[in-house]
Amino acid sequence: MPRGVCKLCNKEKNLSLSHIIPRSYYKFIKGKSSQLVEIIEGNDEPLCTNGDKKEYLLCAKCEDKLNRKYEGYGTVILKNRKKIVKITDDRLHFEYDYKKLYLFFSSIMWRVSVSSKYPDISLGGFDSILADCIYNNTLNIKHPEVRVDNFLKIYLIKLTDKSKTYSDDTLRKILFDFRLERTSDQGNFAFYWVVGGFLICYHFNTKHQFGNSTGILSTEGKMLIPIADISNFKSIIDSFNLAFDMKSRPPK
Repeated sequence: MPRGVCKLCNKEKNLSLSHIIPRSYYKFIKGKSSQLVEIIEGNDEPLCTNGDKKEYLLCAKCEDKLNRKYEGYGTVILKNRKKIVKITDDRLHFEYDYKKLYLFFSSIMWRVSVSSKYPDISLGGFDSILADCIYNNTLNIKHPEVRVDNFLKIYLIKLTDKSKTYSDDTLRKILFDFRLERTSDQGNFAFYWVVGGFLICYHFNTKHQFGNSTGILSTEGKMLIPIADISNFKSIIDSFNLAFDMKSRPPK
């Protein structure tokens, strides 16, 4: 193991080869296969790869902390049919442990932001704020009256394909990597990714001003998740179509 400064506890220690995105997501997508086909925009051919990006980011103690406190809960909760129930054609009812799930999703966003594997994803100084919250298992920022969820809201949207081109099972087995959503309002930006058939969006706003609350992870520990057609998200449907267009080509 190489020695360096752990990104989470900021102590010099032996570093573990950390998964940026939880390994269990890739295991589900791969199924019985040892590899998966990766589609990268700009490439003419699909690539055969292990998929899961790894980097020496964390010490063993911090790696174990993330696994025990957050990943063991967060990676399975969206598959729990007792906790997430379809109540109408366009809504799911979802019950969860708010702090655990919020910090779980935040921990993935944080890993991406500090990883060299994602050079285009940056949170500026906000990554150190997230690190403190994740490490201390708290939503409070320094002063107890200020919380990280005053500045960062996490949205969940269940994706479906009304055209029936892609089944729900197919959508669950596609991972759409992190992207930045730019806005014209300074101090207001968002990142999103798709996993397990859900679009997960991180909306940062330094002015504490958020619009429609539909789909926002609620402090009450229960929420309504909107079900939306993938045609509403141009970049996602374009990527899906590209992936399946390239599917018949042999991977390198």
